[in-house]
This record gives sequence, structure tokens and C-alpha cells, in this order.
Amino acid sequence: MTEVQASKIFKAFSEKYWNGDFQAFQSLTQLTPVAPIKRLVWKDSSPKLPKQVNRQTLLEFLSQLLTGFENLENQQMIELANYYFVLKNSDGIEKTISTKNISDWKKNDASYLDNISDLIKKNL
Repeated sequence: MTEVQASKIFKAFSEKYWNGDFQAFQSLTQLTPVAPIKRLVWKDSSPKLPKQVNRQTLLEFLSQLLTGFENLENQQMIELANYYFVLKNSDGIEKTISTKNISDWKKNDASYLDNISDLIKKNL
């Protein structure tokens, strides 16, 4: 991914899905270290539970962005997501990803997940 593409994706997702700085996003795209206090804050809310952070869209984003993400072990997915992201609900309470979230995501065919793929493709 070029820096221009990364910048476009960063800006597109900053509107609704996360808060954070571009350097943290670049660290994710290059899989390089990021300071814990610099992690991106995933803020997208669940369509069914608006006060809950949407873990499904985060997992879909990582799957679309990182080749082979869906082939990782569940624990590796959790560790990667937690390394680069903080998940906070609308009340600012930090949440985590569980293996159940991953199982649910793998079976999820909701249209809101297609929005993630479409947004990435539109900005590449």
C-alpha cells in the first residue's frame, strides 16, 4: 500500500470507525511496533446494540486490510487487534475481543460488513 492509499483509507475510516493518528495506522499497515498509548480507538457501534462497540467491523477491517488475517489462530487475531486498537463503547468503557466474537464474525454475512470492504476498495 502506498502512503497516498494509506492516507485515503485512514481519512475514510476516521470519519466513523476510529480515532487516532496516521502514524499508528501506518504502524498497523506495516505491522511495526506502536506505543500502547498511540493505539487507534475503534469506536464503531453495533447496529443492534448502539451502546456497544462493533467488534465485527473491526475484525472485517483487519481481514480486508491484512492478507491472511482470517487464517490466523483466534488468539493471534485477538492479540493483533488488541495490539493496534483500543475498543471503547459510547460511554468510553474499554472492551475486548473474544473467541466468540471471532466465531460470530466468521459466520456473519450482514451488509454492514460489506461497507468495510467497499470503503477500502474505494480508497485504494
